[in-house]
Amino acid sequence: MMYPEGKHTCMKRKEGDPIWKLKQTSDVRCQELSELNKVALNLKYKPCTNKSKNYSPKLSIQTEMLYCGRQVMSTHNQVGKATTDGFCGPNNWANCSACRVITRIKGKGKQSTHVPKLAKSLGKGKWQGLSGLFYCGKREPKFETDLKHLKTDGICGPDTGVPCNDCGEELFNGYSIALCDAIFKPKQ
Repeated sequence: MMYPEGKHTCMKRKEGDPIWKLKQTSDVRCQELSELNKVALNLKYKPCTNKSKNYSPKLSIQTEMLYCGRQVMSTHNQVGKATTDGFCGPNNWANCSACRVITRIKGKGKQSTHVPKLAKSLGKGKWQGLSGLFYCGKREPKFETDLKHLKTDGICGPDTGVPCNDCGEELFNGYSIALCDAIFKPKQ
């Protein structure tokens, strides 16, 4: 898909931003939308919630994020093996690209408030990447010692799909880089 890069568009190319390097070039044409395509489409055409139809995201008490429960996820855009069963739900850590673009919800008094986890994480200097997981952009020495089956640049960011211990804890209690590395360990 092609995105206009004007100053009033949702997808503005910035030099050095790794998001534009996620799709590898090849002669084989991709048969499905990339995570970048899904997020861009959902930003441009906001998803409509409808309690009687198939899209009705709910706030999870467990993660304080929105999840719709639809089977619309395949890999979380992670490098390596998928760590999801394909459903948008808290047991898969991240939410789908449609739920990810909804940043405000109506509270008890019908007042609009930020999705709790997003507000808290942004306050800590963390952002939600295309994988749906949170990242801080800081150098993490544990990547070099605990990641044995996945290449990394040592920085907590979406290019490896694996967050640092602190960022992983945002959506998954008991998360560790070593635990995540076991997912990528080749089968004997």
